[in-house]
Amino acid sequence: SKQKAPKVLADAVTWIDQSLVEFGIAGLSLRGLIDFLKTALSNSNAAVRTSATKALVTVKLFAGSSESDVNTR
Repeated sequence: SKQKAPKVLADAVTWIDQSLVEFGIAGLSLRGLIDFLKTALSNSNAAVRTSATKALVTVKLFAGSSESDVNTR
């Protein structure tokens, strides 16, 4: 999260999304992941925001509706 280069951030979030698709969310700290993705959503670069949105959708698909409340806490 300390990285400032938009290309690096977008690629990292895309990698996270692909890893979630391939391996699922078992063993992950969802709160930490969602906090990181929320930070990426506030980035000024559109590619970073798009990647973060896709990753959050993937988390939602795996976690279901019970974890969607994590964003509001």
